[in-house]
Amino acid sequence: MDADRLIGRADGGLPWATIERDRRHFRSYCAGKALLFGRRTFEEMGRSWFAATGARPIALTRDANWQPPIAGTPVVGDLRSALAVAGSWGEAELVVCGGSSTYQLALPLADRLVLTLIDAGDGRPGGGGLYFPEWDADDFVQTRRDAFPANADDPPLTILWLERKNHSELRPARAE
Repeated sequence: MDADRLIGRADGGLPWATIERDRRHFRSYCAGKALLFGRRTFEEMGRSWFAATGARPIALTRDANWQPPIAGTPVVGDLRSALAVAGSWGEAELVVCGGSSTYQLALPLADRLVLTLIDAGDGRPGGGGLYFPEWDADDFVQTRRDAFPANADDPPLTILWLERKNHSELRPARAE
């Protein structure tokens, strides 16, 4: 996201989809984990991405008739159901991967935020915008900060790790 919390274009897609350093970080962090996507974001990701990372997607939608493009993907209508699916897989963490409405829904329950902050300068992409929700910085403590200078391919960016001071009681319930 940029300084204004821009995370997506209103017409679909990521404003900075070509930032290789961020793509590598996202793939590495998500590899093999349970991931929650809103329907539209899920459709934009593409089949090959999930296969390449070994990630286990869960799709969140209000449309009870929607069929995911990847057979066998659990489709849920609320966050508690997504946490139950992740728990049934033995996951201790459910990584919320967007979009904007899904982040808004999950943020009050998030124990950890891993945010990529992009210094877009004057190079902010057009196309309208979807934004990451505001959060109360007093609720979190920074545990890690990885800053990367600009290079020939990428603008400067920082990956920020924040932990909630008072953890949520709602988390994936692991199947015993």
